[in-house]
Amino acid sequence: MENTRKRSVSLLQMKQVCERLSISRSSLYNRIKDGLITPPINIGTTAVRWPDSEIDTLVAAMITGKTKAELQRLVNDLTIQRNNSTPQH
Repeated sequence: MENTRKRSVSLLQMKQVCERLSISRSSLYNRIKDGLITPPINIGTTAVRWPDSEIDTLVAAMITGKTKAELQRLVNDLTIQRNNSTPQH
């Protein structure tokens, strides 16, 4: 029987993302601007979060030595997946 249960999504705070990537806040925003990290999700007027699965995927790609271009394609794919899975209200 196929397992159809979806994994629950955990959202990471900026501090947690920076810690996982061992980078500063300004480096995080530079990497977002360069297309090397997915953009955050706005969860309020001043709060943003990242799905832990996206950050885990990016860390794994970095560990395996993906190039800048490969990381940019991965970020693009992750962003498209996120947008396609977001419920429309």
